[in-house]
Order: sequence, then structure tokens, then C-alpha cells
Amino acid sequence: MNVIAQAQANTHELPARLGLRIGRTRQLVEVASFGEASLIYAALRDRSGHDVNSMPEGRIYDAATEKLVARLSYNGRVWDLAEQCVFDPFGSEVGA
Repeated sequence: MNVIAQAQANTHELPARLGLRIGRTRQLVEVASFGEASLIYAALRDRSGHDVNSMPEGRIYDAATEKLVARLSYNGRVWDLAEQCVFDPFGSEVGA
């Protein structure tokens, strides 16, 4: 399954609106899915020149309440608050 198909498959479990925040910034970028958040994070990571030790973590919020929903690791994987992988841009089985 490609990244776009995975992103679409994950939308049924999400709040109506999601927001992505990277590092300490207050800016919340609205995203449609975990997959879209992962794609945006990876593009910014690749352009930034940061390595695994210096790239700020991404955080995904419910855009309506600003409640934390998940986090993004350097590799673009999305982890829920219980530290379970809920989106893998490499197509590995999620939750396995």
C-alpha cells in the first residue's frame, strides 16, 4: 500500500480536523490525516539539514481542541499516546 492509500485508510480513526506542530513553534498546520502529516514532516526534515539528533519532533493535535493525538518521529512514523505505531510511511504493517 502506498503512502497516499495508507493516509486515506487512516482517516476513519481521526478527529475531524488535525493539526501538525513541529518543535516549539505555535503554528498549527492543518492536515487531513496521519499520512499527510508524515509527508509534510519528512519534506521539512529533508530541506532543513537537521539530523536525527537535532530535528525537532512533530506533534499531531486535534485542531479543534489542540489536544495532543500523536507524535512523529524522525523517520516519519506516527505514534499514538500509548507509543503504538499508527502510521508507517514505509508500508510496514501498522500495529503488528
